[in-house]
Amino acid sequence: EYGDVWFRKENKLWMIKETVHYVFHFEPNSIDAKEIDKIAEGVEKRFAQIIRCLHVPKGNELGVDGFKINCFLHTEPQNAGQVVGSGVDYGAPMRGEHMRHEECHAIVKKLLGEAPALFNEGFGSYLVELSRTSQPPAINTSVLSALGKKELLSLRSIIKTNDFWRAYNERKVDVYQIGCSFVAYL
Repeated sequence: EYGDVWFRKENKLWMIKETVHYVFHFEPNSIDAKEIDKIAEGVEKRFAQIIRCLHVPKGNELGVDGFKINCFLHTEPQNAGQVVGSGVDYGAPMRGEHMRHEECHAIVKKLLGEAPALFNEGFGSYLVELSRTSQPPAINTSVLSALGKKELLSLRSIIKTNDFWRAYNERKVDVYQIGCSFVAYL
């Protein structure tokens, strides 16, 4: 289970808890250490939802042969939620729905490799919206409004990852909403 297994990263000692699909790394005596079973249960439920949404066949043996995703649960807030190598780093405030978004990235990367940002960020946003409403998200109203005003960026202009992030940094339109709408359309 966990308790006597340690891992060293960033000159820290980490406790480890392993589940079917994840290896959690957390600091001893942290809030995460006290709640690791609850965190692990929630993440495994989200994993199942993400896999269902991706239509991964049930016969696939996910969780064996190295599919496990490393999750580092940091106590400092500066380690924002991000996919790093074969895992996900979460800073102290990054829990719950933000974890779902980042987990989507890690799972997509494990299954398919590096996906274009339009799909990758859109899929993460789509799953967060799905969890809030229990209904598949529709095309976002602000995206429809921008489309009606002819202010919407074309998919062609943001399909490449660099172009997506350039548009995000220019903040013309929320490209996460465009990505979510694109995934809803798919």
